[in-house]
Formats: sequence, C-alpha cells, structure tokens
Amino acid sequence: MSAMLLSLYLKLNVLLVVAWVLWWLIKRTAVWLGFEASQSQQLNLARFLFLASLLLLPLTAVLDVVLPLWKTGIAGIMAGREIIVTAAMEQALPQDGLGALSLEFLFLTVLLTVVLLQGHRVWRQLSQLRQIVSNATPWKKIHGIELLVSSAITTPFSTRALGGKQIVLPSDLLTSPRNLQLAVKHELQHVRNHDLEWVILLEAVKALCSWNPAVWLWHNEFDCLQEFACDEVLVNERQVSREGYGNCLLEVASNASGSALLAASNMVPKFSFWQDNQYQLKRRILMLMKTGRKYSTLKSICYGLLIGSGLLVEAGVVAGAEQGEQLQPNLLPLVRISPKYPPEALAEKREAWVQLQFSIDETGAVYEPKVIDHCVRLQIEPANVCEQSDLFDAASVAALSKWKYAAEERRDVQTILRYQLSE
Repeated sequence: MSAMLLSLYLKLNVLLVVAWVLWWLIKRTAVWLGFEASQSQQLNLARFLFLASLLLLPLTAVLDVVLPLWKTGIAGIMAGREIIVTAAMEQALPQDGLGALSLEFLFLTVLLTVVLLQGHRVWRQLSQLRQIVSNATPWKKIHGIELLVSSAITTPFSTRALGGKQIVLPSDLLTSPRNLQLAVKHELQHVRNHDLEWVILLEAVKALCSWNPAVWLWHNEFDCLQEFACDEVLVNERQVSREGYGNCLLEVASNASGSALLAASNMVPKFSFWQDNQYQLKRRILMLMKTGRKYSTLKSICYGLLIGSGLLVEAGVVAGAEQGEQLQPNLLPLVRISPKYPPEALAEKREAWVQLQFSIDETGAVYEPKVIDHCVRLQIEPANVCEQSDLFDAASVAALSKWKYAAEERRDVQTILRYQLSE
C-alpha cells in the first residue's frame, strides 16, 4: 500500500512539472505566432490544463484497479532483472535488507516531515485569517457575500477558506468612496470568477508538494492571471474607468504592507516569483491601457488546440510510466538474502544460472518458490556450455523464500539468479 501511494505521489509531482512546462511552451508559442488570447481566456485555459493534469492521476489509479493486467502483464511474468551472486557476495550484500528499507523509510520520513511543517504553516496562517475576519466590523451583504471592515489590514481581500464568502476592506478606504467602490467591485469579480475556490485548491496542492518548484510556479501564474483577468473584465465589461481604476491600484499598492494572506484573493497580492512586485503592478497598469482584442474566439480555439496537444503529451508520459512499471516494476526485493555459494561448486570452480518462479502474498512475503530451469558449467568453459544439474537449486530456493517485496499480491513471478566466480 505504501509503495502504491508513493508511486502515485511521485506521478503527481511529475504531472505538475510536465503541465507547467507545457503551459510555458504554449504561452510562448502563442506570443510567437501572434494569437495571444485575452487574460480571462488564458486563466480558463490554464485552469483546464492544471485540473486535467490532476485528474490524470486518479484516472490511472482507476485503470490500475479495473484493468489489473496493466500491472501484471509482462511484470507478472518476469521480475525484471537478473540477480548476480558471486563467491564473495555474502559479505557484500546486507543480509537483513535494512539498506533498502532504511532508504525508503528515510525518504518517507523526510516527506512526511515536510508535509507536517506545511500543515503547521497552513494552520497558523488560517488562524491569522480567522482572527482578522472575526475582529472585523460587519458592513453589509451583497448577494450573500459578507462585506467587513478591518483596521488590521492595508489591502482589500476576499476569501471563503473559513466557510462563507467574505470581502474584508481596510478601514482607510472609508475615507475614499471612489476607491472603496472600485475595491468592492474588484473583489466581487474575484467571487464571480471562482478565484476563491481555486486559491484553496492551490494551497492544498502547495502544502502537499511544497518541495516541487512547479507548484510554486503554478501558484505564481494563477495569482497573476486571476488579477489580470479581474482587471480586464472590470474595465472592458463592467465599464469601469481605466484611469480611475489604475489610480486605485496605485494607491492601494502604496499602502500595502506585510505578506499576502493564506487562501485569500488580495487586490495587490505578493505573487512575484522571480521579479519584484513593482514589475507586476506595472504590467497590470499597462494592460489597462489596451483595448479589446480582435478574433478572441479564434485565438482561444488555437490555445485550446495547443492545450489539447499538451494533454496528449501528458497522457503519453503517464502511459510511458505505466509501461515502465510493466517492464521493470517494483519487483526488486526490499529484503534480499544472499544465497550461499555451494562449497562443492567452489571446489570444482563451477558457475551457473538458476531460473525460479514464485508468488508474492499481500504482505510482500515470497511463497511457493520453485526452480523451472538451470544451467551449470565450469568456469573455464564457454558461456553457451550448459549442464543440467541441481547443484545450485537448494541454495537458490532457500534464499529466495526469505526475500521480501513491496506489499502487493502477485503470482507466477520469475527471476534469475546468476552465480559467478570472481577473478
């Protein structure tokens, strides 16, 4: 079970990396070809690619259950590798398998520690968010969305991480009715764009895979696109004054202090990953000066075609990973007991290979080991010389019966033990 969960977790991180690389290439290709879509369309397409990438993971898990032959085709027949045993191997191999187990245990321990630290960070920041919201003064409600005023913040934000949907406004905005109205419109647009649900999803993924740079790149990308899309809709569809809205952004940004709140859509977020926030704010102001784009539907279709191609690439990556598991699955033993090189074989300087078949139960233990073929020859004889002898059979079966694999039931697994004399 732990091996399966670890495999799914690693696949998740690979999919996040592949999805980010694909999105970066799609955006650069669109700019190069001259059909860059609007910010709102880019946001929707990025969300589709991200969500589709995440859904590929449970899809493969379901297929593994529905179509067990995916795992047990070639993988159920061959263990994947020959095991070479030399006369000196008894001292070279760990007899109790602690090396393999300790490495997996160390990896899982580090991973669990990172996840727990991220969980503590989320809990601490949620407590901070809850304190701000609970201490804020209720103002009014708009379509079931609670508007609050707080003196503990300097920039407006909206959230639904605490259950309901809340928009919290800094008390300083009350002195500027124009900016207050624009800030409310901005945060209401975040609610309409379903940004509040997406920031919660991104925070969950970030807490689970915080060590993966692709997660932080995705978080930065969505922060940018959500703000750009919100600005674009307000000035193009809601008929908000471009100049007035730009001045509002500048004034709010000049008052901003501290870090962005967890699972909240901030009007001026700290979303810059490799560039300063002034650069991102400049991009937003310059975007306000642009008028509506022509052929937006056609450009969106071109984006969609690129993303469709990207999803096919991702599906190919997952299928390749599944095929790799079939051809060389997790059938390397976690605990491998070295066979005893038969003393009479040492005395006669004989080498051999022994092909064995066995099954693995739900605990990973080996049962029903048996020899299905063998070949013995003198060391000085050519490799194609073969003598049918059971000289190495007993040692092979005795050692194999003590091996330990990942806890996953398999039948009719085969492997080869190759006995060689060192020079």
